[in-house]
Amino acid sequence: MSLAEKIFTCFQGKEDFTLKEAYQQNINKPKETIRARIYDNLGIKFERVAKGIYKTIDTGKETCVVIEGDGRDLAMLKDNSIDCILTDHPWLDMKSNKGGTRAFAVYDCFKYTLGDFKEKARVLKAGCFLVEILPAENENNYEYLYQIKKYAKEAGFIYYSKVTWKKGTFVSNTGRKAKNSQDVMIFSKGKARNMRIDKKKTDATGEISFMSGCNGMLPTMFDVQPVTKKDRIHQSQL
Repeated sequence: MSLAEKIFTCFQGKEDFTLKEAYQQNINKPKETIRARIYDNLGIKFERVAKGIYKTIDTGKETCVVIEGDGRDLAMLKDNSIDCILTDHPWLDMKSNKGGTRAFAVYDCFKYTLGDFKEKARVLKAGCFLVEILPAENENNYEYLYQIKKYAKEAGFIYYSKVTWKKGTFVSNTGRKAKNSQDVMIFSKGKARNMRIDKKKTDATGEISFMSGCNGMLPTMFDVQPVTKKDRIHQSQL
């Protein structure tokens, strides 16, 4: 059990708790570490009530709704109602999606239009993130990948960062170069919301202060093994 989970479990159901109480329940951990775990989980596990006073967030009311349908049709969603969009669209690339006698995309594919990005911008809240999982760049797709960035910018998104996904030990020996990665491209709708703790300002003022950007620094890469072939439900399952 992580330290954040221990703190959450200890005070779950109580009206509130103080930092001093959190320190007393975890005397083997430095106060700075306990404080940091609470700060890292604000809005997730904890909510700040007042200076030095917090309460746990009731997670029992959370639900998950799965809708099977056209992911490009967001008409059922209200304007400025979504906190994050994470998607891996079935990108159309006739040359790259075939190798010898093998077909790597036996399903319907398409290329994004500007309208797709305008619709994503419509439903996202200001400062929230759009995450696009995209193929590694090659001769067949580099112009399209550039076009995606242009569409995103025209729709009001700001290029936030790009992190490579290294697919563990998987290697695809197709094309001119062996491939084992895809790109995770991140945009924000306007300036990224303030989610990252500003430690210097927080320590100086005693009040929790935040900087623009995601909660913590992004890694150099995501090194995660993909779903094995025998366990896949869909051909392109990640």
